[in-house]
Amino acid sequence: MKAHDGPCHCKCFRNYDPVCGTDGQTYMNECFLQCRDIVMTSHHACPCKCPLTEDRVCGVDGLTYINQCVLECAGVSLRQRGTCECLLMCNNVPRPVCGSDAITYRNDCYRNCAGVGLSFRGDCSLLQRGRKRRTPTRQGNQQ
Repeated sequence: MKAHDGPCHCKCFRNYDPVCGTDGQTYMNECFLQCRDIVMTSHHACPCKCPLTEDRVCGVDGLTYINQCVLECAGVSLRQRGTCECLLMCNNVPRPVCGSDAITYRNDCYRNCAGVGLSFRGDCSLLQRGRKRRTPTRQGNQQ
């Protein structure tokens, strides 16, 4: 069964596989999140209830969060107030890479914007499962 996701006109399955976005909201699944053009912070429901007041901050993970409560709720440290400028050039195509800081970035552009080296291509959770050996390398800016 398919459903429309509000005014954005995306067609998403209504399976419940919650994800948390940089806006601090829990979405039914990744399709609904992407339909709103929001970046995912975790493959789980958002752990905190934060106000939706907009006072954007940039996290050390290179993502812009709607406010500091949402940033802290995601367990991310503050890099700077305001948006992460470099990320305005990044596309939202999900090609996960594991940074040398053991944080999974949406793609190489996000990792580069955070100023972090590349450990390997793929989700950092593979480290915890013992499938990848962590060998950090530094790469130039790529998108």
